[in-house]
Amino acid sequence: MKLDYAYATADLLRIMTSDDDGFCRWDAAQQLGVASVQANLADSTCTADALINAYSLLLDDSSLDPALVALMLDLPSEAYLGEQQAVIDVEGNHRARRSVQKQIAVALESKLSATYLRCRKALAGLEESVDGTAVALRSLKNRSLVYLMLLERDQYRGWASEQFDRADNMTDVLSAMTTLVHSEFAALAQEKIRVLEDFFSRWQHEPLVVNQWLSVQAADPSPGALARVQTLLQSAAFDIRNPNKVRSLISVFANQNLTHFHAGDGSGYAFLAEQVLRLNQQNPQIAARLLAPLTKWRRFDSGRQALMKKQLARIAETQLSKDVYEVVNKSLME
Repeated sequence: MKLDYAYATADLLRIMTSDDDGFCRWDAAQQLGVASVQANLADSTCTADALINAYSLLLDDSSLDPALVALMLDLPSEAYLGEQQAVIDVEGNHRARRSVQKQIAVALESKLSATYLRCRKALAGLEESVDGTAVALRSLKNRSLVYLMLLERDQYRGWASEQFDRADNMTDVLSAMTTLVHSEFAALAQEKIRVLEDFFSRWQHEPLVVNQWLSVQAADPSPGALARVQTLLQSAAFDIRNPNKVRSLISVFANQNLTHFHAGDGSGYAFLAEQVLRLNQQNPQIAARLLAPLTKWRRFDSGRQALMKKQLARIAETQLSKDVYEVVNKSLME
């Protein structure tokens, strides 16, 4: 059973900034985040003033656990936003969420930059530490950097590049690389190539780390995402026989890069169907799990429903393993 309570904005603000329970604070932040994005979705001129004010208070409160603040500053994902809708608005959710993120970055730039520098200073000499304090400070530092990078300024690009080059822990390296690769800043084109090549050069002999490298690119929301994923399928870093690599590249693309997977021309659906068919006999369990995004076809607009069902029917027409057969036919028959 899911209980819904219609909190007023003032109630959510009070819970976010003063409740004794950390989970309640985080949950209130998520609810206010959802409301802010939904308001922007309905009216693109709508500003997220209440959320910005709440975030400002969080950044000012030095008594709070930095890890909790970092979690509260993270807006609900596009996937979660879609779960709140009868018909998922893929492009709208992406646009509205990014709009709210940029409003936060613009309004709180000085506090976010001060937070980043404060955390970086506090971490001096603790780069490789894995104690709770160091982990919490890294979380808040990297969350601040995500927002600052939305401002597309050379200063913050420099901070991200410096962090990538100098960090002595994988958390900071991956965070810096992700913010650079996922940035919409056109001037970063060559820097994106550099960090990806440098990271792979350093870690190519560590399979689990390479999987992270694949995932960062699979989730990259910039144009040309599907083409990049298809190129990576042919690279030495990928092996279709390795379930972890399948999850890191193909599954991340289908479940996290929503605007590209759900492209209006159906190319993302066709791509996933091809991979399911490749894996059907080789690893039927993984193939069946990969199908999950296509089985949610009823949650989308009529155009996408038709495209998703087309690919499910295409899969159903082939000689299927028991695992894939059950998933496909159940989805089409329900």
